[in-house]
Amino acid sequence: TFQSIVIAATTIISLGAFVLYSFGFVDIQNNWERLWSSIFHSISAYNNAGFSLWSNSLQNYRSNLTVNVIFIFLIVMGGLGWRVIDDIWTHKNDLKYRKLSLHSRLVIRTSLSLILFGSLGFFITETLLNSQFFNDLNFLEKLLSSIFETVSARTAGFTNFPISLNTISDTGLLLLMTLMFIGASTGGTGGGIKTTTFIALMAATRSTLRGQKDVIISNRLISDKVVLKAVGITVGSLLFVL
Repeated sequence: TFQSIVIAATTIISLGAFVLYSFGFVDIQNNWERLWSSIFHSISAYNNAGFSLWSNSLQNYRSNLTVNVIFIFLIVMGGLGWRVIDDIWTHKNDLKYRKLSLHSRLVIRTSLSLILFGSLGFFITETLLNSQFFNDLNFLEKLLSSIFETVSARTAGFTNFPISLNTISDTGLLLLMTLMFIGASTGGTGGGIKTTTFIALMAATRSTLRGQKDVIISNRLISDKVVLKAVGITVGSLLFVL
C-alpha cells in the first residue's frame, strides 16, 4: 500500500511539475529557477500545503489558464485521497461509476458538488455585490478565478488575489470559510471535517426531516455509529472554531 501511495503521488506531482515547467511558468527565464518553482509548487499543491515561493502567492498568474488548471488538478487529486485514486486506477479498463466503492462514489460526488456550487455561489456573490475581486477580469477569467478560489479554499491556501474584507464581500468570505470547514476527503492531503463526514451529516438531516428511521446513502444503510461520529466531529470542530 505504501509503495502504491508513493508511486501515485510521484506520478501526479511529476506530471504537474512537467506541465508547469513547459507551459506554465514560462515567464521565468532562468531554467533552473523555473524547474525549482515547478517542482516546489507541484508538491505544495498536491499536498494541499499552500506554500509558495512568492510573497503574493499566485497573483502574477491570475489569468494564466495553464497554471490555474494544473493547480486545481493537483489540489483536487491530493484532496480525493489515495483510496479513491487507487479505486479509479483499478477500474481503468472498465471505468464505470457504479463499479467504484461507496466511499469513492461519495467522495467524487461530494467533491464535484462542492466545486460546482461553491464556484457558482462565489461567482454570483462577487458579481452582484460588486466586490474588488473581479475588477478588470472578463467573464472567462472571472469563472476561472471562482473555481480556483473555491478549490483552494478547501484547505490548500493558495490565492490569486489578496483576500480581505476590502476585496471580497462578507457573503463570499462566509462561503469560503464554509468550504474551509468542510475541507478535503478522508485519506486526502487536506484538512477540515472531511467530505464523507459532511455527506453523512447531510444524509442524517435528510432522513430526520423525512421522518425516516434509518439513514440511507446510495441504497446503503449507514450505521448509527457512523452518524454519531459524524455529528461528534462536526459539533466538536464547530465549537473549536467558534
